[in-house]
Amino acid sequence: MTSYFLSNQGIIDPRAWTVFGLSAKDSSNPIGYFGTGLKNAIAILLREGIDITIYRGLEEVRFSTQDKEMRGNIYQSVYANDTELPFTLQLGKNWEVWMALRELISNCRDEGGEYGTGPFQPCEGWTMIKIEGAGLTAAINQIKNIFLDSEARWKTSEIEIHERESKFVYARGVLAYELRKPSKLTYNILDPYASALTEDRTLANMYAVENLVRDTFLKTEDEDLVQYLVQFQSHDWEDGLSWNYGDAGRLASKLLLENKTERTYSPNLMSLITHLRPDPADFDDYILTSEHKAWLDNALGVCKSVGFPLDELPKVVNKLPHDHSAWTDPDDDNRLYLSKKAFRHSQHRLTLLVLEESIKKVSLLRTTSREYSGYLIEIIICLHKEKQDSIATYRE
Repeated sequence: MTSYFLSNQGIIDPRAWTVFGLSAKDSSNPIGYFGTGLKNAIAILLREGIDITIYRGLEEVRFSTQDKEMRGNIYQSVYANDTELPFTLQLGKNWEVWMALRELISNCRDEGGEYGTGPFQPCEGWTMIKIEGAGLTAAINQIKNIFLDSEARWKTSEIEIHERESKFVYARGVLAYELRKPSKLTYNILDPYASALTEDRTLANMYAVENLVRDTFLKTEDEDLVQYLVQFQSHDWEDGLSWNYGDAGRLASKLLLENKTERTYSPNLMSLITHLRPDPADFDDYILTSEHKAWLDNALGVCKSVGFPLDELPKVVNKLPHDHSAWTDPDDDNRLYLSKKAFRHSQHRLTLLVLEESIKKVSLLRTTSREYSGYLIEIIICLHKEKQDSIATYRE
């Protein structure tokens, strides 16, 4: 018969198994905080035929069940020695033995205790839990997956990344989610919002987790970590992240743009690449002809006359990524860049392009949004009103 022991200094308060929603951990950042873990563990173990005994120093508290009847139905009430407890074997109804072990070990870790196959001996001033039963073996073998004890390769205040594959996502070092397909790296979520758990100890908001993982890669300044962006394959969990909703930093942008012709990315990552921010340092300057310089001066004059002057002259370059005619740099106060392609057609077309970019800079709206269309209509109405007022003043 397999046995397992958990021990920590201090005497456990009996309210730990009699009162729900009570959590009084000594640690500043406890794994458990719902106040239900020990109760769930006791019910799960007893339901699976596994004995559990708690020693408060040398005082022995044995947990057992007794059949009870309510409205003609038989249920199993849980007892601590001779005291009936306020829960039955139906508590944690869908939980498994390894989950009970997770709760007990989490509590033990929160209290700075020790755990293992022992044997430990009861002693004054210490709390010891002994569990014993044939069904423990498989759960004990899963401990290596339940708790993440390896050293993180990369770490921020929000996330730790371990350089190994995994089928699980962890929250503060404890297994909290099983992935549909394995991830290329292992993630331990530290951010308070993204690591929030449901009462069955699974991650409450996987969207927040996915966004955190995605943004970690896109914004990192670590050249080793960012390399994984071009290594994710279709069988990796990371490949399916919503990359198209991310905002790539310069390091990620440069890497993806350099490798975009060398491999096939997921549709989401390809969508991101088409909107990547280039590095202006990579642009080649383009020298304007006198005619094209006059076109640009005229366009800037029009912008100023309608109330949308540019703070500094646009920078003209030979070519912009994705063959765009214009681009604004969000890292340089949205400075406007124009490619030589912008001068291909006519002065009128150039003026429209520069005016559109200057209005977009002031409004902070996407040109494809309905809000932007409404903003343009409002400008037209205001200009029309100014013209009518000017005519009326002239006639007077």
